[in-house]
Amino acid sequence: MSVIKFENVTFQYSNSREVLKDINFEVESNSTTILLGKNGSGKSTLLKLLMYFEKPQEGTIFLNNKCVNEYSILERSKEIAYVSQDVFNQFDFSVKDYLLFGVTNTLSMFQSPNKSHEKLVQQFVEKFEIPHLMNKSMDKISGGEKQIVMICKAFIQGSNVIVLDEPLSALDFINQNKVLRLLKDIKNENKTIIFTTHNPNHALYLDANILMLDEQKLVINGKAREVLTIENLINIYGDIIGFSSDHPYEEFSIKQ
Repeated sequence: MSVIKFENVTFQYSNSREVLKDINFEVESNSTTILLGKNGSGKSTLLKLLMYFEKPQEGTIFLNNKCVNEYSILERSKEIAYVSQDVFNQFDFSVKDYLLFGVTNTLSMFQSPNKSHEKLVQQFVEKFEIPHLMNKSMDKISGGEKQIVMICKAFIQGSNVIVLDEPLSALDFINQNKVLRLLKDIKNENKTIIFTTHNPNHALYLDANILMLDEQKLVINGKAREVLTIENLINIYGDIIGFSSDHPYEEFSIKQ
C-alpha cells in the first residue's frame, strides 16, 4: 500500500525556471526510499512539497490517500516527521528538553511531558547512543552532534513517515555509519523513511528504493541494487563515475 503519492506535480519558485516537472511516483509503506541527483536537481524541493512547506503549481500530493493540504499542522505532525539539512546554532535549552519537544503532538493544551514521555525519550537516546549529551546545551554541542539529536527527535515524534534532508551531511565517518545502521534497523518498526543523499552507496547499503532526479524530471525509479548501474550513474553525473576497484588505492569503509 502506498503511503506517499505524487501525481503530475510541477513546481517552480517565483521568477525562476521550473524546479520539478510532471513528477509521478509512489512510496510504499514500511519502505526506505532515497532521493539522488546533482545539486539543484530538486531533491530538497520535493521534500518541502511533501511537507507542504511549498505548494505545487500543478498536480496533487497524497499522504495516506489524503491530500497533504487537507491536514492541519497537528494532524500532519502525527503522520510525518521532518529533519532539515540546516543545522541551527541558536538553541538555549538542553538536549533533553529539545528531545521532549518531540512528544508535543501527543499533548493537550497546557499539558507537560510526564514520566512515560521521558522514558520514551530515554529509549531513543540509548538507541542513538547520545546519553552523554542529555544535559548539554544545544548551542554548546557540535554541528554533527546537533544533527544526530535532530534525527533522534524525529523518531521520538512517533510519526510513521520520517523525512530527512541530507541527514548525513554534517556527520563524521563513524556517526554516518551509526545513523545508517539505525535506518536499516528501523525497517522492522513499521516506519517509512525517505531521505536525500549524495552518496549512492547509502542506497545500496540500505537496499533502498531509488528516486533519481535530473533536469527537473524523475529519470530513475526502482530498487537500488537493480537500477544503480555504472551506465545510469554516468548518464546523470558524467563519465567520472567508476568502481572503487578502478582507483589506484583501496577506499576505506566501515565493517558491516
